[in-house]
Amino acid sequence: MNTLIAGLETRRITPAELALVEPPEATATHQPVRHADIALEIETALAMRSISVTRQEFAVSADGMRMFGLMVTDRQFDGCNYAVGLRNSNDKSMKLALVAGYRVTVCENMAFAGDFHPLVAKHTSRFSLQDAVALGVDRIHRNLDGVSRQVEEFRAHEVSSRLAEEVIYRAFVNPDGMRLPKSIMDSVHRNWHEPEHAEFHPKTAWSLHNAFTSAFKELKPLRQFQETGKLTPFLREATYMN
Repeated sequence: MNTLIAGLETRRITPAELALVEPPEATATHQPVRHADIALEIETALAMRSISVTRQEFAVSADGMRMFGLMVTDRQFDGCNYAVGLRNSNDKSMKLALVAGYRVTVCENMAFAGDFHPLVAKHTSRFSLQDAVALGVDRIHRNLDGVSRQVEEFRAHEVSSRLAEEVIYRAFVNPDGMRLPKSIMDSVHRNWHEPEHAEFHPKTAWSLHNAFTSAFKELKPLRQFQETGKLTPFLREATYMN
């Protein structure tokens, strides 16, 4: 459920290789930060809250100026591991940012999606990496229970087959829907009526959510990323208003 998508403009590297990527010199208004220092600071801040990182993935641009990563933790909710997505640039192209949740997607264009965004920070001359990460991880720690409640809410919300059909039709066809590619419409129907896993047999908003996300795997990485980010608010509005 947590994914790092690297492509032609980036290359995947190990944590050890990331440590070798050096930032440019600081200026009067801009303070570059080593990518590896950010990852280490996040891991340390999580450990102080009894959360361990079990898997790390990183990718950098060809010049090493931009980095994005995924840090999967040992904190689970019903088999789903919470993760932290991170991005950083030392060429002023974008801010240091974190995203967190049980469904985190980090893409090579530095856009990313998760259940909430705990941190966005500029590399100003007064920037403190330790303070920024501490603030972001504090917000992650406080919001973990909220993310779990959101999943439980979807699982408890029953959805009739008729409503599910209406929601699927709206997602693909209606102007106020998601305007998804019709090539995956049959897959969404199949995943709803004949889910692969037993946990999605109950007819709930959570099962409908899974019907869509499972079908999204047929899309190209960037489109998959974009549609996943729009799905939860769409389903909340479409199923709770009926």
